Amino acid sequence: MTATARRVDLLTRMAYEQSLSFDEVKIYSSRAGDMASCIPSIYPVNPKTVQLTSPFGARFHPIRQEIVVHEGVDLAGPDEKVAVVKDGQLALKADGEPLLSAEYVWDPKPQTDIQYHYDHINFVLKEAEKAIKSVDPNAVVKGIGGSSAGVFVDGRARNVSLFRGITPRSRFDAEAAPIFKEIQKQWGIPLRL
Repeated sequence: MTATARRVDLLTRMAYEQSLSFDEVKIYSSRAGDMASCIPSIYPVNPKTVQLTSPFGARFHPIRQEIVVHEGVDLAGPDEKVAVVKDGQLALKADGEPLLSAEYVWDPKPQTDIQYHYDHINFVLKEAEKAIKSVDPNAVVKGIGGSSAGVFVDGRARNVSLFRGITPRSRFDAEAAPIFKEIQKQWGIPLRL
């Protein structure tokens, strides 16, 4: 076999292998619509009270201080969403309505008193407990789960915009950082952020 024939044979095999990868791309492309239909296309909150603060795509990362692909969407709003769940599902009344799925007005940005935050968080937790007890007076709250933008380490707030009014840093570390640990201790049940 001549050198030219070997090169033609090699190119033919490479072209065949590449055509197989194009077949795989074709299969994935044909399923793209099915995959896209599984992606939620609604905000999890009321868009009239929420501001999109960081869209999907390239953005300046506030902690790493560089341009990175942001794989989520950040929303900021002047209220707090609360729902009662049981076994990972929204808890429902006998009529099928949510046991508690409410928004509470909370304007944490200008607050300089940590007691404001502590009292508000406890008020909302007590409202949830009251909703649970209205359906089953013997029910026991076994845990609290939540989410908040920011950095938490071992349940302690490290860099959290909710408490931006608590300054200087030494005061933040003493008062704001342990707030969720204190609430967990008060309730005597696990609290996870």
